[in-house]
Amino acid sequence: MGNTFWPEGVLEWFEGVEGAFILLPPVYDSESDFPDVLPRIAVIREALYGAQPPKVVVLSTIGADAARPNLLNVLRLLEEAFAGLPVAVMFLRAAWFMENAAWDIAARVTRVSSTATCSRSIARSR
Repeated sequence: MGNTFWPEGVLEWFEGVEGAFILLPPVYDSESDFPDVLPRIAVIREALYGAQPPKVVVLSTIGADAARPNLLNVLRLLEEAFAGLPVAVMFLRAAWFMENAAWDIAARVTRVSSTATCSRSIARSR
């Protein structure tokens, strides 16, 4: 796609489009003040300001506004940076993703299996 540290290149991504979808790359191991991510946010904001697409959708997360420091706080910083843009911006704070389905199903199967085993054990002990 391009380098999010290169403002001119990022500006080209947004020029002449009907809308933009922003998904910040995952942050796995950053310092608490996000020195590796803040410059990217600034470049993307600058490019959106320059190109001014009619609408922007940003994928965030429900944990972005958590009071305790965590890796999701970088999305709150992204939201704050984009809040003053002169374009329509929508932040989607997803609470659940399809990728979580495998874990949810496995947990449910394990719980149902454990509950059934526990019920049989209780019934036998009576």
